[in-house]
Amino acid sequence: YVNGVRAITELSSAGTKVFEILYRAMQEQKDTDTILMSYDIVDKTIVKISRTTYFKGMKEFVEKNFIAETMIQNYYFINPDFMFIGDRLSFVKSYILTESEHSRIKNRIRQ
Repeated sequence: YVNGVRAITELSSAGTKVFEILYRAMQEQKDTDTILMSYDIVDKTIVKISRTTYFKGMKEFVEKNFIAETMIQNYYFINPDFMFIGDRLSFVKSYILTESEHSRIKNRIRQ
């Protein structure tokens, strides 16, 4: 988290607004490493942000490795070194179980 705290203090005003949006979205979806971030779903009564500022802040978040783009539009991976809301141990166990289930299915298909 030290890297995350350091990076947060270096955010521009656009980055700070996007951080607030991301943080609020993460509060609603705990224990996950992906998040839906779209300007169209931002509650502009809570965070007043223009489209231009939003996309400038999102670009900054990707460049500073807070988030990374996925193959699905508007979905991003969250860098757990910078921020994570939930039970990390539970999340890791879930990930390991999912991976082992995936391997078991692949092995059945090969047989």
